Amino acid sequence: PGVIPEGEEDAMHRLKWAGIVIPVFVVAAVLGLGTFWWQPVGATGEPAYRVYLPVVFGQPTAPPTPTPSVRLELVSTPYVYQLPFTSSVYVVVGEVRNAGSTTRYFVQVTATFRDDNGTVKGSESAYLTTTMLKPGEKAPFRILTEPAKGWTRVEVTISPGRSSSFTEYTHDFAFSNVSAYPGAYGRYYVVGDITNLTGRRQSYVRVIGALYGSSGQTIDVDWAYVGGTHLDPGQTTSFRLSFTPRDTPVTYGLIAEGWYCRTCTESTSEGLSEAEALAREEQSVGRGRE
Repeated sequence: PGVIPEGEEDAMHRLKWAGIVIPVFVVAAVLGLGTFWWQPVGATGEPAYRVYLPVVFGQPTAPPTPTPSVRLELVSTPYVYQLPFTSSVYVVVGEVRNAGSTTRYFVQVTATFRDDNGTVKGSESAYLTTTMLKPGEKAPFRILTEPAKGWTRVEVTISPGRSSSFTEYTHDFAFSNVSAYPGAYGRYYVVGDITNLTGRRQSYVRVIGALYGSSGQTIDVDWAYVGGTHLDPGQTTSFRLSFTPRDTPVTYGLIAEGWYCRTCTESTSEGLSEAEALAREEQSVGRGRE
């Protein structure tokens, strides 16, 4: 009595471990915690089975997609000077760089004139001289305003503009044969050739220039349309910019911008002349600035 036969003892031993292994197997299969396996051992008195449960806490995920950044910054301290032959009109010039990762359109710059107490004495806004500003590009601005007397400082702020435009702009132009020289009455000229490097006719191509002083600060800005209403692929034409800097310029920078007139390609089917199509497209471009 109280002694279990040898055969029955082995059977109970197997049932005991089966009662442990099977529930664990079911839980692991349902929860997906991992994989288990068994290995037999010799006659060492150790259990006949071993269970391994590598537990996984969560699944690996892909890295998040970087969010496009909007970052517009002043290249240098804006330059403020009094407009020649006036007593109270001032000009604020400078440059804005797109340090973000997205192209911006219709970027505005605001100059606010304040006195020592922070009271606003004047404020004026203007768009950059280029409608489009791609990442890494810089473009100048020129603000003309007549503040009240008593201002002592100027603050410049930049709007983010827009992330898209229904008009296709381009800066793919090349400059060549450029000369810069002083003229009469304090004027300074930059002249040269510009070539359309795109495969499309570009309309209303304009050249924008900035003059820099000895410290690298922008000291004057000018822009002008090239001759004619458009520039065909590979076509070259000349340009001239005229400045009235208050300080002696040391160097200059140039950028050009044109836009593809989509309605011009449809003018024949619609019975429009090229001039009419250009006028309609220009009105659309103007609405984009509102």
